[in-house]
Amino acid sequence: MDKDEILKKSRQENRNGDERVKLESDKASTFGMVGMALAFFALFLIRFFRDGEAAYDLFAVFFSFFAFSGIYRAVKLKGWQNILNAVLYSVAAVLWFMLYIWKG
Repeated sequence: MDKDEILKKSRQENRNGDERVKLESDKASTFGMVGMALAFFALFLIRFFRDGEAAYDLFAVFFSFFAFSGIYRAVKLKGWQNILNAVLYSVAAVLWFMLYIWKG
């Protein structure tokens, strides 16, 4: 294989972006998710223990994130585990929204 063929093959493999950029983007998304979860739990604890209020709205937002993430993963990767996760998180998000509207 000559230099031009190797270069052509490399460009073909990386046509949707550099592998390092994809990896760092995935890590950034995970880091952001952990940050969101920590903020959620802090707000939940403050609202629950200081204010004595239910946090239906916080749970609705939290589970919506996982629902949409799961839906995307299920569509792109298929697999029964991904579909099951998407369905369960979607049901949880809808139930928390309903509780917020009902008891909010």
